[in-house]
Amino acid sequence: MNRQIPAFIAALMAMAAPAVAQDVEPIEIRMIANMGVLISQGEKRVLIDALFTDVYDGRFRVPTEADRTAMMDGTGEFGRSTLFLFTHSHGDHFHGPSVMETFQRQNTGQLIGPHDVLVAANGGNEIIRTALENLPVGGPFSDWQRERNGFDMDSRLMFHADGIDNLTYALTFGETTLLHLGDTDPDRADLTVWDDMDIDVVMYPVWWAQSELGQAKLRGDWADARHIALHIPAHISREDAVAHFGEGHVLVDAGERITIDPGDHD
Repeated sequence: MNRQIPAFIAALMAMAAPAVAQDVEPIEIRMIANMGVLISQGEKRVLIDALFTDVYDGRFRVPTEADRTAMMDGTGEFGRSTLFLFTHSHGDHFHGPSVMETFQRQNTGQLIGPHDVLVAANGGNEIIRTALENLPVGGPFSDWQRERNGFDMDSRLMFHADGIDNLTYALTFGETTLLHLGDTDPDRADLTVWDDMDIDVVMYPVWWAQSELGQAKLRGDWADARHIALHIPAHISREDAVAHFGEGHVLVDAGERITIDPGDHD
């Protein structure tokens, strides 16, 4: 007796079988300092505004020496060839010589940022400066970047200060999109830039909390997103920041983590 199930019956059985839930790894946002974070999901990871020095005389927190060394060496949770994103060239977000040394130590590197960041990270190379002059600032991942990194990314300009390009980044892991606003000024920026995209997590600089327009955007178009305040001045303690914003809605000290469960963004 032939006990094999005909192919068409097997296909019908497969269609009728209840779907098995797929385990989706959580996304972790790990504080480096100021606006600097490591975002990871399993082996996928990206650093944003994470490698800089103290150029403001202690006004803002800076990366710990341990984190700085690990990022530059590509060790620990900062794996070799981790993608570095920088929103803009101000010294509390970016330090060109450190980035250049990082890629020399690792003999590899991925870097995305405004043109002045790319030039500074290459020692002020005039050939690179000239090559970038007629290219747009920002834009989405190419297919190979998406495949290499295991997530999707788009970057768009939002106003921070005159003469400075400030790139904001939307990172999509599966169905979850996290938006990093860099130093966007909500009172002068075009706040509709990302209105064509569903945002699940918004990481914003602390002065949005003092802006009527910033608060209106967070409570309006982004009301359903998880809000996370960054760029907390060094004189404000973690305890005071949490008392104001709430646990899980602010990152202050190096090593703090917020876990995002895909599908749950309340």
